[in-house]
Amino acid sequence: MRLFYPESAHFNPKVEDNPDTLLVMVAFKAMDFHWIESILSDKKRVRKGFWKQPPLIWDVNPKQIRILNPFFMEIAADKLLGLPIQQPYKIKQFPNQAGIEPGPRQ
Repeated sequence: MRLFYPESAHFNPKVEDNPDTLLVMVAFKAMDFHWIESILSDKKRVRKGFWKQPPLIWDVNPKQIRILNPFFMEIAADKLLGLPIQQPYKIKQFPNQAGIEPGPRQ
């Protein structure tokens, strides 16, 4: 089994892997799914949205491709690594008039 993402797919599976090696794509963004679809169905290639240009031609047997469900990465981050599922975001505080009200009358 070989894990890859589109930007790392600059290898020749027929030369560098055993004939029965499964290629498992680890998808991080929607463009990764568009890329694998265009490669396997010989559609117009996706070129934008990647930090490094993925291969435009990739000679691979479609029966050897698997896609790792992103849900499993989320579970691994939560259960195995103890990372929070959602990153907490800071709520922007706006000043209000409660801090400048005069005190009670005496």
